[in-house]
Amino acid sequence: MPALLAIDDLHVSFATDRGRTEILHGISLDLEPGQTIGVVGESGSGKTVLVRAVLGLLDAPFAIDNGRIEYEGANLLEHGEAELERIRGRDIALTTPEPRKHLNPLTTIGDQIAKVIRAHSDTSKEAAMARAVELLGMVGIPDPELRLAGYPHEMSGGMCQRIIIAMALAHDSKILLIDEPTAGLDVTISRQILDLIRGLVRERGVAGLIVSRDLGVVAHYCRDVAVMYAGRIVERAEVETFFRQPLHPYSARLLRAAAAARDQAVGRSEATALLPPALEGCAYAPRCPLAEPACAASVPDPAEPASGRWVRCLRAAAIANGEVAV
Repeated sequence: MPALLAIDDLHVSFATDRGRTEILHGISLDLEPGQTIGVVGESGSGKTVLVRAVLGLLDAPFAIDNGRIEYEGANLLEHGEAELERIRGRDIALTTPEPRKHLNPLTTIGDQIAKVIRAHSDTSKEAAMARAVELLGMVGIPDPELRLAGYPHEMSGGMCQRIIIAMALAHDSKILLIDEPTAGLDVTISRQILDLIRGLVRERGVAGLIVSRDLGVVAHYCRDVAVMYAGRIVERAEVETFFRQPLHPYSARLLRAAAAARDQAVGRSEATALLPPALEGCAYAPRCPLAEPACAASVPDPAEPASGRWVRCLRAAAIANGEVAV
């Protein structure tokens, strides 16, 4: 099945007083209909920059320097703003973990959702309002009819997050870009929304790209996982095999940190977590227990040490064969 979204060799830089600094280094990622990929990594790894780059939402000082982002075979980087506006929200929908920044404080919730609905469909305001009630109910907001007349400042952060997700579901989008979907939500509502998204993927063939620091979300709701570190994807695998045997030392550390957080105790093995990435060679080398001199010489090319997965690590084959432990 051809990729619905194909990101190829994407490079993004950031302007500083000393010139431009590259923050995404050759990201490549394919997303097929009915597939959900979880993108994981610590804060600052480039996850949100990647998602926003797909829809052309990176403003100065960010800039896309190289690469292709193809949607249904057409390169989005060659589209003008008017063309991107037609795709945003209709074909590719985005949710954000900072909902208050994306809700107009002077406009009612009902009018904002109705505007999103009518932007891409020939729908009356009355029909759009009825659809807004349906969407608010879908994301677990009680008394949705009453909420239409409310304003964002009258809602909790979790309620605003649900409203943003409702807007993303307003159209039968082919791709959902979901940035930290459980931010500000309690466990029950988080599960309801993620179950809803999973249902859309299964029943309608929607493709999902879920950015999350919660490995539990990825384990339960994604088919594949892509691990990002310092602006690069360092491991890509199916979820089941990834959680059974991570093949990149950073992936293994993420899993240990998640286990430590569940146990409410951080082990001594995580004491080097604040060391900055290396500027040359493998960025993870300063934190890696398996680093060797060759790791500092050049960035490792992606390797396929096991079927159906690839890893950017010189020791990946040895890890896969059980010769060394991570």
